[in-house]
Amino acid sequence: MTNSSSFEQEVTNVINSVDRELRKISLKIHDNPEGSYEEVKAHALLTDYLEQKGFIVTRHASGLETGFFAEYSNGPGRRVGFCSEYDALPGVGHACGHNLIAIAGLACAIATRNLLERNLLQGSVVLFGTPAEEKGSGKIRMVNHNDIQSRVDFCMMLHPFPSEGVYGTMLALDSATVEYFGKPSHAAGAPFNGRNAVDALMQGKLSREMMLVGKSLPAPLTIRN
Repeated sequence: MTNSSSFEQEVTNVINSVDRELRKISLKIHDNPEGSYEEVKAHALLTDYLEQKGFIVTRHASGLETGFFAEYSNGPGRRVGFCSEYDALPGVGHACGHNLIAIAGLACAIATRNLLERNLLQGSVVLFGTPAEEKGSGKIRMVNHNDIQSRVDFCMMLHPFPSEGVYGTMLALDSATVEYFGKPSHAAGAPFNGRNAVDALMQGKLSREMMLVGKSLPAPLTIRN
């Protein structure tokens, strides 16, 4: 049985061996920012590289033009997944560091593949290329297609941050559409029979602001327009 220190050294050695290659990929993605669902160059760059590294690559995965899967298996066992993001922010490029998330996913997948190839682990590894994180829903589309949960038992991702940490606290996001209805009436003849939907809208907005100012919402819950 290989001990944890041997695993750690093996992973470190493999990642160090591709360090320069990964840096070049990161800089290419950084210097060619592409918006959500438009990551054509990044998609080609990442999938071509993964094929060179011995992965079975599925391009345009889950009906996403710029999504992909890269898989390697040595048989039944643990099924491990990683995610790579590579879309940029409109107007400011890769300010959120998705070029780094892209190569972090590559590094993890390549290191895990090496362990599998050497039969130090049994199972499979999948790198999910998940487009449109900033302004879209690449991962959600893959989940809705059952493409993630059918391939792996758990999935991880690395995100750049000023400090080190294994677990990060992030806000989840949900959305709701609220529609206000008024009641028409004659402005001069019977204004008292009317209802102005804008009044309800403004009351709702003011009530929301009071909840935020009064801190009546449980932390870290918040509401945005």
